[in-house]
Amino acid sequence: MGLMLRFPTESPAILAMVLTNRPYLGEWLRFSEAQWIRDRGVKTVIDIGAYTGSLCFGIAKLIPDVRIYAFDPLPENFMKLQVLAEDIDLFPFNVAVGNQEGQGTFYRNAFSASSSALAMAQTHADEFPETAHSEEIPVPFWRLDEHLKEFDVTGTTLMVLDVQGYEFEVLQGSERLLADVDIVICEISVEVLYEQQASFHDIYTWLTDRGFYYSGDFDRLMSPVDGRVLQVDAIFDRRTMADT
Repeated sequence: MGLMLRFPTESPAILAMVLTNRPYLGEWLRFSEAQWIRDRGVKTVIDIGAYTGSLCFGIAKLIPDVRIYAFDPLPENFMKLQVLAEDIDLFPFNVAVGNQEGQGTFYRNAFSASSSALAMAQTHADEFPETAHSEEIPVPFWRLDEHLKEFDVTGTTLMVLDVQGYEFEVLQGSERLLADVDIVICEISVEVLYEQQASFHDIYTWLTDRGFYYSGDFDRLMSPVDGRVLQVDAIFDRRTMADT
């Protein structure tokens, strides 16, 4: 109801999402509170692990003229990104992103949002039993630095990584692209949820060595069992507190 009062002209669309597409509505709500992203003048977004495009939708509501590049290897997710691209400035790519080129193994999870290029650790399955089953499938992988000609990265640029433990490999394969990125929002597990995933320290050190500063968390995933923090969406910004 609060969102409908804030956006009265969009009330029919909000009601429709309440009934049919709650993830899109959830990201709209989340980004309606993230005015700092709009105030930073973000013009380009690189969404890696875009899933069905709910984050793309939420950011486009916050910044209507934003250009978004979105990546997801699962065909069913890519189809939804293509539909969304009819309404916003979105360029979808049906590939996994990492630090390799060519075909690779991807673990499609029964709970699709938990799919990953890494095998799931037992802790993840214990915390979220609905994610216990995965199947291995072949998908194409890109190193983004090998495909820079595909992107027109202009203005203040935000990169969002949500690839279920594979974030470090994505960063390593995107080092040249990151030179044009101003803000990174990176999902990082505090506990081991996927086998061979990098630690918070690994990613923090790698990004700070390349001129980014840790600026807090955009969101957190808490354990449904005991409430401890399992994962954070960490914000890394090239701008320091002294610059604000």
